[in-house]
Amino acid sequence: MLACLVAYNISSDGTVTPKSVYRGFEAFSYGQKKRPSPLATALTAKVVCRLAELSEEATGVDPRRLTSSKGGSGTPVLPR
Repeated sequence: MLACLVAYNISSDGTVTPKSVYRGFEAFSYGQKKRPSPLATALTAKVVCRLAELSEEATGVDPRRLTSSKGGSGTPVLPR
């Protein structure tokens, strides 16, 4: 899950841009999808830091090659 969190949410510059937002939150950084959100970045970094002990194993997994819950197929790349 850590590998998926990093691969699908954190950009190459380390920021998080929300992919989905609820109406009514447009005034907040996490309420728009055009710019990185400092709050979303901080909350994601908090989760990643708490799971830092798993970072070596997570870097060995390519989430884009894992099977999808929506019927996709792929081959997991396990850590060495």
